Amino acid sequence: MRRLALLPLLAACIACHSAPDAGPEATDPAPVHESPGISQGRAWGTSWFLVIDDTVEKQREAEAAVTRRIALFTQVFSTYETESEIQRLNRLAIGEAASVSGPMQDALHLSRDLCEKSHGAFWPSLGDLMIREGFEPDALSTTRQKTELDRLDKPGPASSAHLTRRDCTTIDIRGSTFRRRTTGRLNLNAVAEGLLLDAVYADLQKAGISRFLFEFGGEMIAGAGPVSRTKVNQKWKAAIELLESEETDRTEQENGIESGGTGDLYVFYFEKAALSSSGTYRNRRNGRSHLINRNNRGIPELKAASVLCTGERGGALADGLATTASLLTLAEAKQILAEYAQCALYYQAETTEGIISYRSPHWPERH
Repeated sequence: MRRLALLPLLAACIACHSAPDAGPEATDPAPVHESPGISQGRAWGTSWFLVIDDTVEKQREAEAAVTRRIALFTQVFSTYETESEIQRLNRLAIGEAASVSGPMQDALHLSRDLCEKSHGAFWPSLGDLMIREGFEPDALSTTRQKTELDRLDKPGPASSAHLTRRDCTTIDIRGSTFRRRTTGRLNLNAVAEGLLLDAVYADLQKAGISRFLFEFGGEMIAGAGPVSRTKVNQKWKAAIELLESEETDRTEQENGIESGGTGDLYVFYFEKAALSSSGTYRNRRNGRSHLINRNNRGIPELKAASVLCTGERGGALADGLATTASLLTLAEAKQILAEYAQCALYYQAETTEGIISYRSPHWPERH
């Protein structure tokens, strides 16, 4: 799930995307043609955005492929659909088993893998917490809150040293059989949106559409860059929101860690890769948004991670690894990302000495 502003830019047009709504519309409207080559729509209580650099006929074909794939994944992962597959799994009794679809199987296996690598920091059974925070349709009534909160699988402090109490084997997926082991409700958006990106990428490539940028809920995947009359190797332009620091200026150190920041954007170019961001960020209402760690008292840590992945499963890996890295210390995040040569990390965190940030050596240069 996207938790940090992530902005796709095309030519002179900057498209800013908001976080998922607290609830869905009565019906998701049909895709809207913004302009030639650009379409957008809504699903899962959030928005999607598609840009293709091809003919009008190919745009229509791409749009149809995207809406078909979203419809299929909605029936698997959407917590806004009463009869979706994930909702059926959430209604299983403890110890009860059920056969799951291919996409669900992929999401559960990846979730378990990330849980194990992060020593429990990545945890998919936080559906109740999502409801509590207003990111699900079944918002808790005041009278139900105490009962529901008593049974939450609450997240722990944002360091793996404090999360070993979580038993990742309770993500019980063996082949295509899932067995429910915890009371917490599954919410797999932290990998499901990335799996959707991968599926859309494959669909568009199969249809002969190679130049495109697709964004869903803030996560994005790109094909080859658009054709340009002025540049030989034009790529897609994207931007990451940098954490603000009022105390220090931007500096670069030899160890690859930057201190400071000015609250601006890190603009860069990429193609044939998936990009995902996750973390907390400031807002005007209560100072910080998307509170991952509800065990902390007071204001949570301000932390953000972006991951860029290429190759097979690039979308799913970027999505899941960004969420995982945003829950960990920089050292822990770097250790996990080191296992994925096809992925690069951009990590930011607020410390007592100001903002620190780290970029993998192969992260695209700033423009």
